[in-house]
Amino acid sequence: MKQKQTDISVIVVSFNTSKLLDTCLTLLEAQRLGEYTMEIIVVDNGSTDGSPDTVKKKHPDIKLVKLDENKGFAAANNIGIRVSAGRFILPS
Repeated sequence: MKQKQTDISVIVVSFNTSKLLDTCLTLLEAQRLGEYTMEIIVVDNGSTDGSPDTVKKKHPDIKLVKLDENKGFAAANNIGIRVSAGRFILPS
């Protein structure tokens, strides 16, 4: 049986915002979209405050793209778009 395509991809770009990121992801995960499916993608722009570890430990179902350096907001969104699977994309 063919798996249904993800409806919505939400891309969150992060740089040294561990506490704010955790709150954001908690709120996003709590959203119910009825019949629609959603994936959340975090693109971390080389944070040094433990943001990637927070995502891995507290939000294991979220797709994490960890960059070695801060490539900027637009570039990080483009990277998130490339790894997304949704029919619709909501960049941060």
